[in-house]
Amino acid sequence: MLEPLSKPIWQDNLCSLLIKHKCLGNISAKIHKLDGKNSNYVTLITDTAGNCIGFNSFSINTDSKFLEGFDMNTYYKYRNKNYGIGRLMRLISIMLMLKNKLNSIKIYSHHTAVYFHAKHKFEPAITRFEDRDWVLQSIAEDSSPEMETFSQKAKNYIKNLTKLRRVDMLQSTLQFTSSLADKYIKAVLNLGNNQYKEHPFKYGFDMLLTKNKILKNKDFFDNLFKQTGIDYKI
Repeated sequence: MLEPLSKPIWQDNLCSLLIKHKCLGNISAKIHKLDGKNSNYVTLITDTAGNCIGFNSFSINTDSKFLEGFDMNTYYKYRNKNYGIGRLMRLISIMLMLKNKLNSIKIYSHHTAVYFHAKHKFEPAITRFEDRDWVLQSIAEDSSPEMETFSQKAKNYIKNLTKLRRVDMLQSTLQFTSSLADKYIKAVLNLGNNQYKEHPFKYGFDMLLTKNKILKNKDFFDNLFKQTGIDYKI
C-alpha cells in the first residue's frame, strides 16, 4: 500500500516523513510540540491537500523514560480499510521512543483498538480494578469452543476474587488478569481471518510496549517499516 520515498528527517529528536501512498498520493507525517509547560506532542498525518487524515497525541517523560500515548485517531473514511494510517502512526511512535532513549510506550487502549495494538506487540498492563473486572467478564462470556479454556479460567478467577481482602493479594489480581488477557489475545489472533472481531472486549485497558520487546522482535518491526514505506531499521 505504501512505497518508500525518503528516510525520516530528524530535528530536535522529532521526525517528519514524506511517503508516496498508492491510493492517497503523497502523504506527510510531522510531529509538533504543543504549547504549554509539559512535553506534549502530536503527530499529524496529512494528504496532498493538507487535510488531516490521522493524528496521535502523546507526551514524553524523560525522567521516567516512557512515552505516554493519549489519543490515536484515523479519519473515518480510512479506518479498517488497509490504508495503513494507524500503523504509520504507531511506527513513528516507536522510532520516536528509540530516538529519545526511552524504555517503553504506555497507552490506555480503547476496547475496539486492543487487537490493533496487540498486533504491534503491545501487551495488557492493567492498573485499575474496574478494568480488571471488565476484562475478566469479557473473557468469561466468550462462548466459542476455541476459547473455552480461557473462559473457564476467567469464570473461576471471578469466583475467587470475593475471597481476597489484603491489598497485596488484590494487586496480584491485576498481574494475573493482564497475563490471562495477553494469552487470550494471542490465541484469538492466531485464529486468523479477522476472527478477533468475534471476541471483543467490553471496555479498554492499559497496554505496554517495552524497548526490550521491540529489540526481541527486531525482524518483525523492520519488516513492518519496510511494508509501510519507511526507510528505517531497529
